[in-house]
Amino acid sequence: AGSDITYTGSTTRSFTFGTSGVYAFSTSLRVDTTVGLYVWFAPTATATSDRGKNAASGGVQVGTSATFRITAGDVYSVWMWASGACNLVREGGSTGLAPWISIEYLGPL
Repeated sequence: AGSDITYTGSTTRSFTFGTSGVYAFSTSLRVDTTVGLYVWFAPTATATSDRGKNAASGGVQVGTSATFRITAGDVYSVWMWASGACNLVREGGSTGLAPWISIEYLGPL
């Protein structure tokens, strides 16, 4: 997860922040079939308080980024919605198409 960020691997796959500040979130996800996709970042408790929502209509890959002002103790998740059944894909080799999430501390509030 990174310095002073705690990852909790549960249904929500959440990140808890230990330091207040400005953070940049980025992600890229790929699935195994053509579906409508949405991906966004939001507080874990309120998935509808979304930021950086992006969509791919009839796509297999979607990515997004957003910047947040976060207070120590805040908990955020990366959310995804798909219009049909699909699985995340992790491709080997040097394709660079594996799902990823990046969270970078930019500085104090």
